Amino acid sequence: MTTDQISQFEKKIIIRNIEREDFDKIIALQNICFPNMGPWKLDQLESHVRTFPDWSNVRRARR
Repeated sequence: MTTDQISQFEKKIIIRNIEREDFDKIIALQNICFPNMGPWKLDQLESHVRTFPDWSNVRRARR
């Protein structure tokens, strides 16, 4: 496969720090990905962001 052929599968992504407004979506995603486990609670997400501010981020494909 050539570089030009591979590039058709590339996506631009945005990486940013998690914000409080993301918590409901994170919990919803946890429920989908891990249906047999309880999702993190809001205080756990808040603690995670405070403890690991540089490692708490979200990624999404640029539209």
